[in-house]
Amino acid sequence: MDKWTKGEIVKPDENTEKPSKLWMIYHFWCGMSLYVFVDVSGLLNFIVNNFAGLGSGAATSTALIVSALSVGVLVLGYYLSQSLVEKIVNSKMSTNGKIALKTAFPILCYPLAIFLAMVTMPILKNLDENQISYPPITMKAEKKPVLVATTSQSTAGITEEQFDQVFLNNLEDWLIKTILEKGINKYPDGFSPEINSSSTYITLMGMKLAVIKINVANYTRMVAIIGIKGGQLHRVNCIRASNHDIPIWSGECGNEIQKIFGVRLQLK
Repeated sequence: MDKWTKGEIVKPDENTEKPSKLWMIYHFWCGMSLYVFVDVSGLLNFIVNNFAGLGSGAATSTALIVSALSVGVLVLGYYLSQSLVEKIVNSKMSTNGKIALKTAFPILCYPLAIFLAMVTMPILKNLDENQISYPPITMKAEKKPVLVATTSQSTAGITEEQFDQVFLNNLEDWLIKTILEKGINKYPDGFSPEINSSSTYITLMGMKLAVIKINVANYTRMVAIIGIKGGQLHRVNCIRASNHDIPIWSGECGNEIQKIFGVRLQLK
């Protein structure tokens, strides 16, 4: 009887061998070692601070990015370890050489990660101290509406003649201080956003107005228009809870300025 039966398809044995639990632990250990490197060296914080560009106003988003990066580093380390071991196994070196490398590799992962972290740490620290920055990852944010509020009080003897540069600087500093105090009261665990501001005077129809623009962590914008009308010191506050410009010559803010001061700002 023939050895092969007509029509019979003989398949080669398929290699269904799964990675051993021990090697899975080794690969995971190397993933942990890579995470230790990016954490101890400060690389993780460096990436978030210099590339995320979210600011203090986006603490939740920043936490999510840090978590995602941490998991990504662990997974990357696992698969890098797995890939390297496969290359060792499939190499043409001697069996003893393969065994030696496969044995040494998991043992050296952690001390190598610590060594590289110590080398990298001062480099990243020096970059931060020199304020070397990189273009932030821009995130398209929804354009929020402009909210307007007006406060009025006695001039307490203040006149337009006193509207000089010192007075303007004091107003600007007072507004920033007020924002910080309110933020600290609301977020006592830590509120120290980057605040950019600018201020100037404009004169319309003989009326002198102070205009102060404030940007809080690229997250909230505010414009304050301050002037004297009818024996009262008026302040028109225009606020937008997104990083979009607030026009003062049109829209809600422009309409409130015209209502309170009786003048319409013109776009030059």
